[in-house]
Amino acid sequence: MVSQPKHYGPLTFADGFLLIGDPLGAHARITQEGISSFEQNNLIEEFEWAAVGSVQLTLAQSQFRYTAQAWDLLAAVIALISAENPTLSPSDHGTLSVGVAGENKQIAVGMPRLGTYWAKEVNSVQRFLDHMLNSPEERELIDSPDSLRDWLREATRSAS
Repeated sequence: MVSQPKHYGPLTFADGFLLIGDPLGAHARITQEGISSFEQNNLIEEFEWAAVGSVQLTLAQSQFRYTAQAWDLLAAVIALISAENPTLSPSDHGTLSVGVAGENKQIAVGMPRLGTYWAKEVNSVQRFLDHMLNSPEERELIDSPDSLRDWLREATRSAS
């Protein structure tokens, strides 16, 4: 049975995995062991936390919190007016840059929706990645979606 995915900005927790990006396309999988690059369900590359020196998330961002929902509404309006299903798809991919052995490896992270991510959530996810890199003892958060969501919400509030 496939579980209902849980989202927080660019993070998705689905079927026991923590993902950044499009679960059906280009994404990074974050585990207690490290970071992996996937295209659909095909593993491209893996990086153990011990080998990672830096992590930088770059995504389209907005100060408007509900950009993705606004695009969903626009698509629905176009469908109602035209009686056709609009083929709107995200055009911009983000990247997760992983510093390994003095080299930056780029992981494509697809946008599963139209629009941009709320900047405060992207910043909180970056803080989370930095925390996972620098605090290995805290990596159990990766496997606990509810605790992780609480951690991210607190990071978002404290950044305000």
